[in-house]
Amino acid sequence: MQIRKLDKETDLDLFNSWWIESGLLAPYEALLPPLGFVVEHKGKPVAMAFLAMMLGMGVYYVQYVVVNPEIAVPAKARAIVWMLESLELIALNHDYTHGFILTAAPGLVETLKLVGWQVCDSDLTLLVKQ
Repeated sequence: MQIRKLDKETDLDLFNSWWIESGLLAPYEALLPPLGFVVEHKGKPVAMAFLAMMLGMGVYYVQYVVVNPEIAVPAKARAIVWMLESLELIALNHDYTHGFILTAAPGLVETLKLVGWQVCDSDLTLLVKQ
């Protein structure tokens, strides 16, 4: 697998279509951090996410994790784990040592627990102001 920076002009339509095919609303483009990533396997995109690093806090936030809905569940889990490990290395390289992810996807929660992520709060509500 390889990871590359997401190009909003060429990758955002695919990113949004994966959200919609997964039965979710695509995130508002204005809410997307400037740093997005695409994981590719054999030249084809398999997962995408955005990374926000909180200046002066040493905390990184992985946002809007989405995988290609057409690939099998085990491949999805491998792509997510590989992507998050890669994003963690990017963050650590900039001295961001603590990460968090907010999700309502039970499969993602269970996958991440297997590789060392811990559930801190299971009763969150995301509020957005436009």
